[in-house]
Amino acid sequence: IKGPYAPGPLCDGCVERPTCVQCSKAIGTQGITVGGKTYHPECFVCTGCKTPIGSSFFAGKSGFMCHACSPKCAGCQQVLEGGYISVDGKEYHQGCLKCSECSAQLKDQLMPNASRTGYLCVACTRKHVAKKE
Repeated sequence: IKGPYAPGPLCDGCVERPTCVQCSKAIGTQGITVGGKTYHPECFVCTGCKTPIGSSFFAGKSGFMCHACSPKCAGCQQVLEGGYISVDGKEYHQGCLKCSECSAQLKDQLMPNASRTGYLCVACTRKHVAKKE
C-alpha cells in the first residue's frame, strides 16, 4: 500500500486483514466470502456433515450445506432451490408435486390417494368417488 502516510510497502502486522467468522483468526491470501461474512476455506463447512464445502453449496434454514446433505425434492430427488411446497412433511419443487394417476401438476387442491401412495387431483378424486357410488 502506498500513499502520503505510507511511503513504502506495509508489513503484515500493519495491514488490516479480515478475520474468519468461524475461528476468529486472520485470513491470509485465501478466503471465502458468503453473505458478507468471510471464512477460511477449511472453516466454511457443511452444517450436516461438517466437511469443507468449497464453492458449491446450498443455503438452507439451518445454514450452509454441501450437495450431498442438501434437502432433496421428494418427487425428483434433486436439490430444492428456490420455492418449494411442503406436504405431509415432504418437500417438492412446485412442478414436481403431481397427481399419482394423471400426472397433472397439483397446486392448490390435492387429496391423498387411498389406493396408492401419492396424491390425486380434484378430477381424479371425482372419478374415484363416482366409481364407488
